[in-house]
Amino acid sequence: MSFSINDAWTETVADLKVHAGRYLLPAAAFLFFPTLVVEVLTPPLVDLKTDLIDPALTGPRAFASIAAIPGYLAIIAIALGITGHEGPAIRRGLTLFPAALGVTILTGLATMAGLTLLILPGLFLFARFFVALPALADGETRVLDAIRTSWEATEGRWAPILGGALLLIIGATFAGAVAGLIGALIGGTTPEGAPPSLPAALAQTGMGAVAGTLITVFQAKVWRELQANRLPG
Repeated sequence: MSFSINDAWTETVADLKVHAGRYLLPAAAFLFFPTLVVEVLTPPLVDLKTDLIDPALTGPRAFASIAAIPGYLAIIAIALGITGHEGPAIRRGLTLFPAALGVTILTGLATMAGLTLLILPGLFLFARFFVALPALADGETRVLDAIRTSWEATEGRWAPILGGALLLIIGATFAGAVAGLIGALIGGTTPEGAPPSLPAALAQTGMGAVAGTLITVFQAKVWRELQANRLPG
């Protein structure tokens, strides 16, 4: 057998059709609620007058991103079959949180540096690090070991992984924008520089949590597919 990104996607869809309820608690507790609080209580990250990011507002967004990490690990643990229940999966996510934070920071900095320099190196690194968190959740509990394992597992397979991941991210971004627009139409406009209306925040954050869950389950299935079809060597 050979690695197939289509098989990983098929497994993702099949899992979510049958077991979507298992992902609800970690997605709600770690992906949805922290981001919703930040969206409702803080102004937009980008100043509409200058089209620049307000540095004072990056902190709350970073907090929401960091708070989501145990949720991602819990979702991965469920998707990999490490545990079939939300409680043990969340505990595993919290236990692995420090290492996962290290993995996220190191791979994120490397990817951002690649994107800043020439874009293509960043996309290449993004694909090579795509399964670092699943590797961590599946047993590689040291930061550098998880990154190294992801690098080795994606050798010669990074192109289809990048293509599949980018399609999901683009689709998720579009869906989030549509959800936010619908929420804004329902909730009405807010003063310039003010947080979005509650319906807009709920719609956009909810779609973000759904998309985050989908992409994370896909990461886990890609990892499992890579493990099942290792290259000889």
